[in-house]
Amino acid sequence: MNLPPTYYQVAADLGEPCGLATSDPLHSFDDACDAYSEHMERYEDAVVFLVQPPVGKMAGSMSDVTDDANLRIAARIRCRPGYHEMPEWLAEAY
Repeated sequence: MNLPPTYYQVAADLGEPCGLATSDPLHSFDDACDAYSEHMERYEDAVVFLVQPPVGKMAGSMSDVTDDANLRIAARIRCRPGYHEMPEWLAEAY
């Protein structure tokens, strides 16, 4: 398997009958934030993980970075010209 040294994975609950779904490996945090936000806008609970595959004898790891994604998305919204209200799902995250 040829995985990048670090990547992001988004997992979402698509509800019945689909269940849990995950994204392909995403190479940038911004792409992961976009995918996460799209799921949340469709009322599909989602999480964002930072994945670091094993290298040599070193174990890999997987960390939940959903809080960081919420902060990044909120910062994007605040930087837009004019006043933009936070989406309901994001306002609830704080």
